[in-house]
Amino acid sequence: MAETFKLNPKLAVFLTPTPFALTFALKGIIAMALALYVSMLMDFDRPYWAMISAVFLQIRPESGQVIEKGMFQLLGTILGGGIGLLVLALFVQASALALATLSMLVFVCATFSAMTHNFNVTYFCAMIAATMILVVVISVASTPTSNSIFEVAVQRVSEIGIGSICATLVSMLLWPVRVRQAMVMHANDVIAKAFASVELHLDPEDKRTERHASLLGVIDSVMLLEADTSPVIYEGPTGPGRARAAHLLSQRTLSLIAEMQVLGHFIREHPDWIDDVVSPLMEDLRNSVHQAKAEQDHVARRELMVALRKRVNAFDVSRLSTALQHRAVQAIQEVVQLMLVMLDARGAVENAESMRLKAVRISRHHDVLLSVIIGLRSSLMFALASILWIASGWDTAFLMMVMLVIFSVMFASFPAPTMIIRFLIVGTVAALPVGILFGGVLLANAPRDFEMLIMVFGAPLFIALMGFTNRMTLAYSLGFCLTYIIMTLPGNAMTFDVVGSVERGLTVLIGVIVLHTLFRLVVEPNALIMRRRLISATAMDISELGTTSQSDVEEWFNGRMFGRIQRLARYENNLSDRQRSQRNLIEQGLLGLNLGHVVIKQARRLAMVDDQPRMRVAMRRWQQSLAQGYQASAWGVADDQDFLRYTRLIYRLMRDSGRFEPAQLKQFEGLCYRLLLSLRRNAGVSEDQIQQLETHLLSDDFDVAEPPMDPDNDRDLSGDDGPEEPRT
Repeated sequence: MAETFKLNPKLAVFLTPTPFALTFALKGIIAMALALYVSMLMDFDRPYWAMISAVFLQIRPESGQVIEKGMFQLLGTILGGGIGLLVLALFVQASALALATLSMLVFVCATFSAMTHNFNVTYFCAMIAATMILVVVISVASTPTSNSIFEVAVQRVSEIGIGSICATLVSMLLWPVRVRQAMVMHANDVIAKAFASVELHLDPEDKRTERHASLLGVIDSVMLLEADTSPVIYEGPTGPGRARAAHLLSQRTLSLIAEMQVLGHFIREHPDWIDDVVSPLMEDLRNSVHQAKAEQDHVARRELMVALRKRVNAFDVSRLSTALQHRAVQAIQEVVQLMLVMLDARGAVENAESMRLKAVRISRHHDVLLSVIIGLRSSLMFALASILWIASGWDTAFLMMVMLVIFSVMFASFPAPTMIIRFLIVGTVAALPVGILFGGVLLANAPRDFEMLIMVFGAPLFIALMGFTNRMTLAYSLGFCLTYIIMTLPGNAMTFDVVGSVERGLTVLIGVIVLHTLFRLVVEPNALIMRRRLISATAMDISELGTTSQSDVEEWFNGRMFGRIQRLARYENNLSDRQRSQRNLIEQGLLGLNLGHVVIKQARRLAMVDDQPRMRVAMRRWQQSLAQGYQASAWGVADDQDFLRYTRLIYRLMRDSGRFEPAQLKQFEGLCYRLLLSLRRNAGVSEDQIQQLETHLLSDDFDVAEPPMDPDNDRDLSGDDGPEEPRT
């Protein structure tokens, strides 16, 4: 039987383009041609920077994205031009000091860009750095006067601004693509992947690799959805409503990830602790999730979940005999409720007019050490290019300072920046022969009019722009377009110098290779150091939950854990199989996420029934001891005696108060069983010791002294407020 020929997916983007890819490429050519025409009409000496400006706006072509990116690009250009003028005003007669100052400013821009998770804000920082470099370097390269310096600044700002405005107008007026369309697609993807992940967690088989892959897929989908919430507000009056609905969907999805870990552990590790009373409920949940995942109709999927919620809420808890059964039923109820809220939020993303939901943006964790390393790397890149430019007198070396600083800032926070830069290198290499052929041969023999310039020069750009519509080929196309434009330098005074064209292309290529080398040499700290920092930061957050002024504490904690789990997954992927089996970094991140949610929910339950000072103090110490136990377990130490002590104290206070029903006591007991199981398993405690927990956790003969407290400020006076280092 003859094998069916299958085209490479990357080649298929260019050889068998979709109608959308063709339309997008045509829009891109029109935007760049318009930017070039206006710049040439105004007789700017470097109109190609307007084209380069328009190229960068082709990343994410939706109208809202282009508007926001164009706005940030314009503001960044103006601010960068102003900073460049200030640097020249201070050091116009000392070029070395001017370049040294620029190096420090590049560090500031790159460090700040690494502390934001909005790509358009990152691009804003890159444009500040690029514009101030252009203004200073071009002025220093000539004989600077006050008039020439101001003219250079005005022209550079004007060229980049014209590119931004032209690309924005074309995106809005010609075949506009809306962010809301991408949001609906990403919301559907979040629902589909979340339901698939829940089904995997309910599988009795231990499919750890598949579970982790599904969880990371869910987080990646949430990240894509969140990336659309900022630009969608520019798309009409319903934009803010869609953004809030997307925030709610993201938040509840992360909460679902935290809660479904509990059910997974029950089913896979101790199914004997859940008897035939709870098993049918688990099976009902598994079947309903499977049906909902296969259902394509949103309304029908929601009806399945509503029916499941009715059955779960109607379950007779008096039939439960153990604390762990109470905890399992409680987890089922919470998972079902979260899935229903997610479906409602997904509906509001699509129909913001009919539903109004409230939610806050995901708050992210910023690692200052990583941000500083990214800033140092970008600053070092600029310093090396500056030294090369001054020492060799290589005129085109200033291209390294501009383009590579942009790349180092834009891609530093990506999960795999070195791979993206390798793709840029491939695109740059591909542009070399094309630039020689079209820029040095065909254009040199073509009639000297703008229409012919666009027809000949724009043909390779049209093909390359189709690659912007696919994430697999975007970096290739970006590298090609920028190198091709720099090699050709379209404008009023084109020289068609093949040698100069090749020199500029090789300059970009060498610079990108150097940048790739720097990314390989100046790396973030090793996995052990970063793992320690992430685990310690998570433990600190668990300890601080409820003590800050943060009103949406669950959303705040979700956001901070969002990036940490991604980073732990990246570090785990870099470990060997033996190290991965020993450390389980993803499991530690997921455990931290679950423990934070446990603290938040337990504090709310206690506050609703017994909000007395002694209960609040006991809860605070219970929370701190849990954070301490989590941090210790991550290093393989079972340090949970303080947690057990305060668990018994809270249980006694709940029992003696008379305000808590027997079912609530059972739920708390089951919750604490579950937490100790998780902590000891994370610490590597043997199964024999784990099996003894059920008979030694809570009993009637324990004697626990209450912690000292100050009734006036409701604080424990017995020690610090944060998690301690693990005791070995």
